[in-house]
Amino acid sequence: VQRRILLYALNDEELNAAGIGRVKFFGAEVDVARVVFIVDFSGSMSQGLRLPMLKKELDQALRTLPPRVSYNVIYYSHRPWLSGENVGSAPFRDASDDRDRLPWRVANAANVKQSREQLANMQIGGATNWIPPLRLALAMAPVPEAICLITDGEASDAEELLLELGTLNPDQVPIHTCAMEVGGPVFKLIIKLAEKTGGKFSIVHGGVLHVGEKARRFTGEEFAPEK
Repeated sequence: VQRRILLYALNDEELNAAGIGRVKFFGAEVDVARVVFIVDFSGSMSQGLRLPMLKKELDQALRTLPPRVSYNVIYYSHRPWLSGENVGSAPFRDASDDRDRLPWRVANAANVKQSREQLANMQIGGATNWIPPLRLALAMAPVPEAICLITDGEASDAEELLLELGTLNPDQVPIHTCAMEVGGPVFKLIIKLAEKTGGKFSIVHGGVLHVGEKARRFTGEEFAPEK
C-alpha cells in the first residue's frame, strides 16, 4: 500500500525515470514496470464488434506504453501463442521449463511497432482456456506486476483456475479482467478472478465499457449470453 501511495505521488516523468509507467487497458489503470496482456482470440470473438474493439483497445495500450515499461502479449483460445505466431503453428511451451520461459519486451519504438503490426494481422480460432496463458505469464522472470486478461466467454477451466489460484499465482500478481459482451454467471467468475488477486474488473456490454461497481449489475441472469 505504501509503495502504491508513493507511486501515485510521482508525475509521469518521475515514473518513467524509475522504469515505471502508467498502463491503461479496458478501465484498468496501473503504475507498473512489467505488464502482460492476455487476450482472447477464440472463435467467438468474431461476433459483432468484439474483435475490432479489442484490437483497437490493445493497439492503444501498446501505442501509449511508457518507454521503459516491459511487456508481452499472449494470445489464447484453447491454447496460448505469441505475437508473430498463430494458434495452429505455435510451439508447445511448458511453463515449468526455463527453456520455454517467455521474454520481456521493452516498450521501445521498434518493439511496439512490431507488436502493433502483428496485432493488426492476428487471426482468431479455437475454444477458451484461461490456465495455459496464465501459467506462461506467471512463470516469467521477474514476475509481472500486473496482468490484463480479456475474455468473451466461459473458460472450460474457469472453476479449476479459481480453486488453484493460490498455487498458480503465489506472488499474488493482480489480474485485471474485462468481459467482452458476456454477462451473467460467467461474468461473476471473471469478477471473482480479479477480486481474488486484487485486480480491477470491467465489462463491454452493447459496445460500451463499464468499469468497477458500475459493471457489477451485468452479473444478473438477464445478461447471460444466449446459448
